[in-house]
Amino acid sequence: MFLQKFFPKSYKKIGLSALLHDIGKIEIPLKILTAPRKLSKKEYSIMKSHTIIGSEIIKANNWFDDFVAVGALEHHEKLDGSGYPKAEPKISFIGQLLSIIDCYEALTNETRPYRRAKKPFNTLQLIQKDVAAGKFNKEIFEQFCYSLT
Repeated sequence: MFLQKFFPKSYKKIGLSALLHDIGKIEIPLKILTAPRKLSKKEYSIMKSHTIIGSEIIKANNWFDDFVAVGALEHHEKLDGSGYPKAEPKISFIGQLLSIIDCYEALTNETRPYRRAKKPFNTLQLIQKDVAAGKFNKEIFEQFCYSLT
């Protein structure tokens, strides 16, 4: 019901956005993607470029519209303007949704070479702190939590 409120006919687009949001990582060197340490400033800048690269890849493919490309571009943006690549607080619904999903997945995923996965409840507590700090949309976060039950 929550998604119907915003996008009653866009389930496929939301799903495609979720599946393709990190497609830009195919252009990031493997040594950066799998680095078992904190990235250097230069490496981090390269890593952050996956959002722009992904958006460009999606736009170049005529099968998808801008909705899907915006998801790839904005999934690391934050409502307080602290995200990237634009660092602006004005973020689309799909960008806000994917930012929460991506954050949750990143923290609970065991495949990260530089740290162990966090437990789901602890992850939600961490994200809740960012919601309280104005980084994530509270309503979307609450609905995301309900979807996990």
